[in-house]
Amino acid sequence: MRTPLNGGVGWQRQVLTWESSGAWRLFEEIGYREVVGEQNLTPSPGVPELFATAYASFIDGVNTNDGWKLFLDPALPSEPAEPCGGISTEVTVEIRDYRRNEDAEWSRCVAGTLRSLRLRPEERDVTTARVVEAATYLRNLTVGEGDDTYAYAGSWPFGTLAKGDETGLTLVEPRIFRSSDDNARRREPPADWEATWHTHAGGGGPPLPEVDWATEMVLLGTVGPSQESGDTVEVRRVLYLGTEKGTQIDFVHQVPGDFCTPLSRPVHPFHIVVAPKAPAPVFFADTKVERVHCGGP
Repeated sequence: MRTPLNGGVGWQRQVLTWESSGAWRLFEEIGYREVVGEQNLTPSPGVPELFATAYASFIDGVNTNDGWKLFLDPALPSEPAEPCGGISTEVTVEIRDYRRNEDAEWSRCVAGTLRSLRLRPEERDVTTARVVEAATYLRNLTVGEGDDTYAYAGSWPFGTLAKGDETGLTLVEPRIFRSSDDNARRREPPADWEATWHTHAGGGGPPLPEVDWATEMVLLGTVGPSQESGDTVEVRRVLYLGTEKGTQIDFVHQVPGDFCTPLSRPVHPFHIVVAPKAPAPVFFADTKVERVHCGGP
């Protein structure tokens, strides 16, 4: 499913794949201005067999459950009557039999993300309700509804300008580049932005990216230099907390897990993103440390 964010200037894409063995995985992507901000893959916990019975229950339901069975006679239309608009989520439920080389799918226009999937207020037809109920049941049997399960829950969109482990910067803490709210100066870049970018890029590096400072801001995430090549950082979420509290930036430092032996070499992981200009105050939350598998997240 693909959900427009902030009036369609950004998006969140979520793909939940469930196999008959019981194993499932949730792929998530967030982006802004047609530029991907970050991606995340969440595998099913424990052994796949823990979810195999639930999978069989889901397949039985789409064939027999009176409230949300998808295999009907006459057949349930596979596509919405009209294309989904710029602020509607398009959700697709697809069932594929690899052994028989057969598949069936149903797409509808809805509201919310996978975590908050629901019918649009103006959309109350029975066919859409069946697809929403089937997708909701699928979610509940696997990922669930908890915020902690979804990497970008509640986030404003953002797009990556640069990410890696080599930079000319010496910064050891995150930075926020946001123009003044004064109408006369709101289109002017922050005083130290251009120097910071050129220091990061070095001679012959990528050119200064275009930023509309009247409507956008730049976030630079870093934790300083490290001696382990497996270290990475990422801006995870841009969360508007309300008029009084402002906007919180969730930031993650990923380090190799136990018993990993990453190559020892100097690195300086960083993540620079552009996002819609969020209400002040804008601040980074305490850095969250995640331990990842030796082969990556």
